[in-house]
Formats: sequence, structure tokens, C-alpha cells
Amino acid sequence: MFFINSAVIILLQAICVIHCIRKGNSNNWIWLIIFLPVAGAIAYIVSEVFTLGRVEQVQAGVTTVLNPTGKIKKLEQQLKFSDTFNNRVQLADAYLANGQTEKAIALYEDSLTGAFSENEYVLTQLNTAYFKSNSIMM
Repeated sequence: MFFINSAVIILLQAICVIHCIRKGNSNNWIWLIIFLPVAGAIAYIVSEVFTLGRVEQVQAGVTTVLNPTGKIKKLEQQLKFSDTFNNRVQLADAYLANGQTEKAIALYEDSLTGAFSENEYVLTQLNTAYFKSNSIMM
């Protein structure tokens, strides 16, 4: 029993030290992980591995999976507030990902005006939307 627990702790320390070396973090972390095995490893994982940005990305992904129309509603509100090229394209991308190809096509076509009339990304997405809706691009 003692051997298994110590093996798990050593493995945790090794993983943290390898991660620390690969990321180029301070040598102080290595000393902390070695001399305070459990507390040092947990502190390193919390502060260096699970950063706030990654946690927010995971939360956004989970929210999108559980409520796919929530992202669309948020983007629709953004577009109503500020009708910009970027907001139109983001909403059209969300429509396309959600299978609402007709709405996506309309937004992509509206986006292709003025300085953005030959935007490669929008043209590619528009072709993809036409392909998904089995329509012919004119």
C-alpha cells in the first residue's frame, strides 16, 4: 500500500517536473515540486497547467454542446448592436455549423460588399454553404 502511494506521488512529481522543463518555467518550481511533493505538485498544476484562459475555453465548449442555440442568440444580439463585417461572418459561421445554411448564405452574401467583396474566407465558407444546401452558386 505504501509503495503504491509513493509511486503515484513520484509519478506526479515527474510529470510536473517534465512539464516545467518543457515550458521553460522557473527552476524554483522544480525545487518546490521535489521538496514538497504533493503540495508543490498540486500548486504547480493549479497555477501553471490549469490557467484561467483554458478553463474559460472548456466552459465555452461545454456550453455550446449543451445549448447550441445559445451561441447563435449571443451572436445575433452582437450583430444587432453592431452590424460589422466580423459580426456577420461569425454569425454566419455559427448558422452554418448549426445546419441553418440558408441563413448562413444570406449573411455571407451580405458580407461580400465594398472592401470585403473578394474576401477568400467568406467566399470559401459561402461555397461550403452552397454545397451543404445543394444549391448552385451563381
